[in-house]
Amino acid sequence: MVARAADRTCAHGRETGKLRALLIFEEGAAFVQVEVIAGHESQCAPAEKFPPRNMGYGVRAQPLCTAARSVVEYLQARSFRKTFMTNAQIRGHGRTPTSKPSAGALWKWGAGAAGAALAAGTAAYNMARTRRADDANPPLGSFIEVDGVRLHYVEQGSGPLIVLLHGNGMMVQDWQASGVFDALARTNRVLAFDRPGFGWSERPRSVIWTPAAQARLIAAALSQRGDRDATIVGHSFGTLVALELGLNHPGTARSLVLISGYYHPSVRADVAFAAPPAIPVLGDAIRYTVSPLLGAAMRRGMETQMFAPGAVTQGWKTDFPFEMTLRPSQIRAAAADAALMIPAAASFASRLGSLDLPVSLIAGDGDKIVSTADQSVRLARELGPAELLIVEGAGHMVHHTAPAEVVAAILAASTRTP
Repeated sequence: MVARAADRTCAHGRETGKLRALLIFEEGAAFVQVEVIAGHESQCAPAEKFPPRNMGYGVRAQPLCTAARSVVEYLQARSFRKTFMTNAQIRGHGRTPTSKPSAGALWKWGAGAAGAALAAGTAAYNMARTRRADDANPPLGSFIEVDGVRLHYVEQGSGPLIVLLHGNGMMVQDWQASGVFDALARTNRVLAFDRPGFGWSERPRSVIWTPAAQARLIAAALSQRGDRDATIVGHSFGTLVALELGLNHPGTARSLVLISGYYHPSVRADVAFAAPPAIPVLGDAIRYTVSPLLGAAMRRGMETQMFAPGAVTQGWKTDFPFEMTLRPSQIRAAAADAALMIPAAASFASRLGSLDLPVSLIAGDGDKIVSTADQSVRLARELGPAELLIVEGAGHMVHHTAPAEVVAAILAASTRTP
């Protein structure tokens, strides 16, 4: 894979020239190719390869200033014999070599090449960490292919069917780490999906994976398996998918359980922060370099906010594979879901009145991610007969903080009839 990382131009009197730094990924190694262009694209001199020190695969990149100095020293040691052409010579008045570029220009070029080297090393490090995360967390369940998309799911137990849909950035292990999955499987058949792009499920870029699109895929998967009349349980973003299943796929759901959901559009600064990795090209660069490192650095703060006012549970700390959330593919899926969340909630404004299934709402009274009063309480009023459970001392991850109460509410909902 080759990506242009820098394109620097030097002006020296009437002489002009360019140096282009290319990021090279080759068989897991990363290096920078420095290409000198003499005045005009057609006068391109042979490329020079500069493999920066400490840039082996999976090894931390050297500091930017050191890399820049190394590039400059390398070019100067070579006497930088690639020549530049004056404007007159480019117009065809001759091709006599002229003077070397200034030291300042060399430093600029070195900084550009060093930046490319740093990005290459960061990407290589994150790719290696992704492979380690995948190796340490193989698929736990089975796969089903629907419309060319492979979905990963875990199934356990027997009895009436309960389908679990996780929130943004999560995967099936979220339900397992909370204890909810195993508790429900004692009396029911439980099916937990990795939503598209999360865990081990695919998320083709040819589709805009709105909650409606995700619901179509999951409904088709359930139909292909011969499953219907399920109690659909969604957490956070998963509640939007659950609502789409209830509204648009008759026979799929018998009741809905919506946990810590977001149902009414509002201004959210976190969306602006989370969405950039979903942007084509720029987002690809971000999610392979900056985003995994930021995610790791912010882990403790994010977990505290998700669980507050409760404490982060031991089950989450030991059983949830956080490293899987830092994979570039999952970062893109999470960013896309974040970008789609507000318009998806807005789309329900005129449709919720047509929902004719039993609905149970669960939320923590101290949720720091979504406002319980503005979301769950408001929706309960709008739906009229909806059941509402507010758990004191719990936050967005209420199913971890109070798993017994959540399980009891889900089991109660599974016995309700439309």
